Amino acid sequence: MGQSTDALLVYGFDLGDEWSEDGLENMLDEDIKAKIRQVEGFHDLEANISTYLQANGVEHGVEIVHHCSCDYSMKLLGIEVVTAYRGDVQHLDLPELAHRCFAENWAANVGLAANLLGIPEKAPGWMMVSMWC
Repeated sequence: MGQSTDALLVYGFDLGDEWSEDGLENMLDEDIKAKIRQVEGFHDLEANISTYLQANGVEHGVEIVHHCSCDYSMKLLGIEVVTAYRGDVQHLDLPELAHRCFAENWAANVGLAANLLGIPEKAPGWMMVSMWC
């Protein structure tokens, strides 16, 4: 089995080191965890966050995005826009991405997701991160 380093272009914000060290189970408020567990088809807290967010009006795929490595992942809250897999070239239409970000109001969706998860909201922006597995 090989290893791969991928590049991820994400719009959102960094959750910080404490989210990586403590994990979602320890960082989310008990009331919020209870709401996520009520999602139809619940089987795992982290796996159901996206479904919980969508059910509460968050659009455009806002989710917890993992980066750094599979063994020690760090976390962002945002929209994974593009993944460039090792050895592949991804051509970006930057004006189109900027237009979609504005027209689809990604900032408001990331903010709503932060609010629903009880995460202190930060100003979202563009981030290029790596993921090594």
